[in-house]
Amino acid sequence: GFWGCSYPNYRDYRDRNQVFSSLLLYTGVGLNLTGGAEPRLAMGQLVSANYFSALGVNPALGRGFLAEEDTVGASAVAVIGDRFWRREYGGDPAVLSRTLSLNGRPYRIVGVAPEGFQGLNTLTATEIWVPLSMYRELYPAPSLVTQRRFLVFSAVGRLKPGVKLPQAQTAMQTIAQDLE
Repeated sequence: GFWGCSYPNYRDYRDRNQVFSSLLLYTGVGLNLTGGAEPRLAMGQLVSANYFSALGVNPALGRGFLAEEDTVGASAVAVIGDRFWRREYGGDPAVLSRTLSLNGRPYRIVGVAPEGFQGLNTLTATEIWVPLSMYRELYPAPSLVTQRRFLVFSAVGRLKPGVKLPQAQTAMQTIAQDLE
């Protein structure tokens, strides 16, 4: 399902909940691959640093994101999809020593997603994942991201052991009411 969530609300849900062992946030974004003969569009996602670990997805090469890479001022890093890796880099395992240029800025490739993994958005096949902290450079309307009523993100949580869905719903509704 789709749970419209803002970035500020996500941070509160993440920090205040007692029912999820992890809570992640993501949104789709069109990325301009630059640095070649002509810019090209790639399907991307801005994701919280725990995106891959919360989903239990281990990159085929390299790693997912570190918590410190999802902070303002962090190094620009990316995880690329398996199909993108094979198409753009010929499946070269040395891809982890390379960068790709997104919107004119170099992003160090730190991981390659496992074959078949295209992210949580089933409408588009994600090719590149970037930490959410890079929204200022990659999101079409960056000033909206910090507004509580900008509900374009999706949040997904992993329940703690022993927590049932009705308990989680009640707990999250309580936090939502407090935020309201």
